[in-house]
Amino acid sequence: ICLNSILGYSQYGVLDSVKVALKHEPTFFVGMHNRNTFIQTNTIRLYGIIAGLSYDKKVKLYAGIYGYGKVKKTLLLSDNSFGIDSVYRDISSRNASVGIDYTFYQKDRIQLSIPLQIGLGSITYRYQEAETVIAKDKLVYIPLEIGTKAQLALIPPYIGLTTNIGYRIHLGKKEAALLTSPFFSMGVYIQAGEVYRLIQER
Repeated sequence: ICLNSILGYSQYGVLDSVKVALKHEPTFFVGMHNRNTFIQTNTIRLYGIIAGLSYDKKVKLYAGIYGYGKVKKTLLLSDNSFGIDSVYRDISSRNASVGIDYTFYQKDRIQLSIPLQIGLGSITYRYQEAETVIAKDKLVYIPLEIGTKAQLALIPPYIGLTTNIGYRIHLGKKEAALLTSPFFSMGVYIQAGEVYRLIQER
């Protein structure tokens, strides 16, 4: 009973916090995402560009487009269904997503938030012999992401360090679901909107 009470209070506390933030005048922002994720044992970059509205520096609502970077071709040693000895496979992915980023802790230069996304996209498997494409499979999937993001402002509110870890779930056919994997990223962020406003004020 005590645990249920705590969870219920926490849930309503978050919802109330979001509702209060959404009453503030929003500011527009754009951003770039660059994440490391995995295809089987290969590390791959997932790139994205987003745009949306920020409410009271507490809640961000946004939409974005994402896609894999260059994927190393995989030699299918045990697959002779094409009647060819050396068949290589590569994978590409594109999706559009909508998301929310809720900041649950902010003090001094540290900010912690929970980003959540859901989208719709497609994954394409290409099978090649040397440089000749011999077959293609295209699958529709629903990407679902949840993670935790931490930011440390170096020159607030313009420049800082950021790290993001989470899990990317691929809902769909078995071949798409096999690409479900964790992701992580770390690097420098620049608040372009804040920089622009600073230039405008001067």
